[in-house]
Amino acid sequence: MAFEGIQQITETTLGSIDVPVVNGLSFDPDGRIAFSHGQGTTASMMMAYWTPDGIGESIVNLQYAQRDKQTEDDQTEEKGYFWFFNGPLAFDSKGTCYFSLGACSPNGLYKVVSTTPAQIEKIYPMNSTRSLQVPLFDDEHLYSTSSNGIYRYPIASQQKPNQPWFTVKGERLRLLDCLVVDPNKVIAAILFRTSQALSEKDYYIKSFVFDRIDKSFRVLSVDETGPMAISRDGQKMIHISTSQIVPSTSFLWFISRIQVYE
Repeated sequence: MAFEGIQQITETTLGSIDVPVVNGLSFDPDGRIAFSHGQGTTASMMMAYWTPDGIGESIVNLQYAQRDKQTEDDQTEEKGYFWFFNGPLAFDSKGTCYFSLGACSPNGLYKVVSTTPAQIEKIYPMNSTRSLQVPLFDDEHLYSTSSNGIYRYPIASQQKPNQPWFTVKGERLRLLDCLVVDPNKVIAAILFRTSQALSEKDYYIKSFVFDRIDKSFRVLSVDETGPMAISRDGQKMIHISTSQIVPSTSFLWFISRIQVYE
């Protein structure tokens, strides 16, 4: 791929989300900003809207259930009970919300059928996910980011993809947060390991804009994007600004800040 220089980004701070970590961002069809938050196998899990005044209304009520209790007392995934959650979310143009459980396996792509009471449908089984999106140009597919590629899942036909729509190759590379901007361009944060072991000192993160058609890329002026989203009209791009991220089982406590690309 051809290197085309540094892509400078101008940002304006919109505000903060008072949760320790944000796992995913999305815009609904009305332009509202939605986020997901979870801390693995704990009761701290939510999908809600963000407002300048703070956390807004819940999208759907997710509840924690111990893994061996999910078949007891009606604590099932279909009713919104999960043993693990730190996954992303996405909306299509009709306002349907989708999500995954995040960095865990077994996992799945889920559809919110009803919010009150919670009714959840698992539309695909899958492994670990980092980002989830229904792009502006393709309302019939969910684009899910794994550690090595972005996979395109049909929403209606439920035919699991065999090949990635976008991929990175390298023994010591790992895709983090990604955003499909248009049919050709992808923003991707990539973790580079400097040794086989993965400790806090043995990696660095860079973010890129890749052009799939021109076979070119630019390096973003922001090293790590965090979760990203683009509005349904294509006029705003937002991301979570973080101080650092430890790509293991640890979560850092911070006030996540939403920022917009201008």
